[in-house]
Amino acid sequence: MIRDYGIKVGFATANEEWNYPSGYAFATNINSISRQGIDVGIFVEWFDIPFISLLTELQYIQNGTDSRTGVFFRGINFNLVMEDQFYSRNYFSIPLLAKIRWDGTLITPYVLAGARLNVYLNNRGDIYSIPLDGPKDGYVGGTFGIGIETSSMLQIHFGAEFRYNTDFHESDVYLVGGVNNRLLEFLIVLSY
Repeated sequence: MIRDYGIKVGFATANEEWNYPSGYAFATNINSISRQGIDVGIFVEWFDIPFISLLTELQYIQNGTDSRTGVFFRGINFNLVMEDQFYSRNYFSIPLLAKIRWDGTLITPYVLAGARLNVYLNNRGDIYSIPLDGPKDGYVGGTFGIGIETSSMLQIHFGAEFRYNTDFHESDVYLVGGVNNRLLEFLIVLSY
């Protein structure tokens, strides 16, 4: 049974943690600047039972990082210098989240937790013509969040959510090693 459905619109702040394979070293720190991007999606909330429901969603999220500055890689057979480059990726994200709520007369607070499948769409930028496409087959991560929604007699309900997303495993990136994505989301929720 469907409890609710609607749209979520907001912004995301993404960053990446890069892990290098053995045999590689870098001479300067990586300056990874958080990327601010749009975050939009649709959702259906299932099971109209007290306190708990299940959310299925389809989101478009701008992810990745916007800048890396002054990096010098020393590999087994090469040296590579990178300066002031940008790189970012875009994904469709498909979360499956448990929602536990405390029904109130005017406002209902809730918590969210579950898994998500991120499906790679495209990237923007490269580093000296070396493509950093990342995982084109997608990856699985976790989502944890809190939110509030209105409890009113109106046809449309309003709400807000704050979420933290992390990867369950590293994504492979050409010549660099593994990347873990970290993402904070702030969403406005309109439901019917």
